Formats: sequence, C-alpha cells, structure tokens
Amino acid sequence: MPATRTVDAEPIPTHFGESSTNDGHGGAVIVRQAETLIERVENEKEGYFRKAIAESGYRDLRNVRARVISGVVHLTGCVSSYYLKQVAQEAIRPLAIGLTICNRLTVGRVDPPHAISRPNGYHASCGSLSLLSDR
Repeated sequence: MPATRTVDAEPIPTHFGESSTNDGHGGAVIVRQAETLIERVENEKEGYFRKAIAESGYRDLRNVRARVISGVVHLTGCVSSYYLKQVAQEAIRPLAIGLTICNRLTVGRVDPPHAISRPNGYHASCGSLSLLSDR
C-alpha cells in the first residue's frame, strides 16, 4: 500500500506497517522512510547481482562490481574479453527488471587477486580508474 499524507496530525500509513503523524514538515518522516526503503532494496538487489555474476561460472568475472544507484545498475571493473563483458551483463539482466543497466566494464588483462594492491577502483592492466566511488 503506498504511503499517504494527511493534514491535522492524523496517522499516516507507511510501508513498514507502522503509522506516523504529519509533523508539519511536509511529510519529512515519510520521505526519510521511503529513502531508507529504497536504499535497502538497492542493497538487496546488489547482493542478488553479485550472486548471479558469481554463479555464471567465469572466474574472470570476480572483479566485476554491480552497484544500484537511482534505478541504474552500474557494472564496473575489468574483464579479459568483450565476450565476458556481455556475459556479466546478461547474468544480471533477468534480475534487473525495471532497472537500466549501464555496462562500464573495461576490457583488458585481468590481474590475479594476489597482485600488487592498487588504489580503490584502479585497474592497472586496463589503465583506468573507476569513476563510481564506493558508498
């Protein structure tokens, strides 16, 4: 049931099965609750995307990150071929219903996990720095 807003401090139904009152700030409480719910759903989706990519069976996809930001799934990282770039995208497509997929994967040589550590988001073999920072 969608959240509704009332006047004169009457109870307002929320998505959480609770009620809140109109605090005279234009439903600020409802907005905060909605933002929290959206963030929770985005984090949950990211977990499903990670699992789908891991279950694809391709070891080179271990460097792929899927982040959901404002209804857009951003795939970032480095893969060894354009084929694997497409495999990563197609692995999450069935779960990305209603979301846009932005495939920003870089194709290059993938370093082994024990390689020299680099700054967060840097892919030495691809020569790129990820434009999306971690939340």
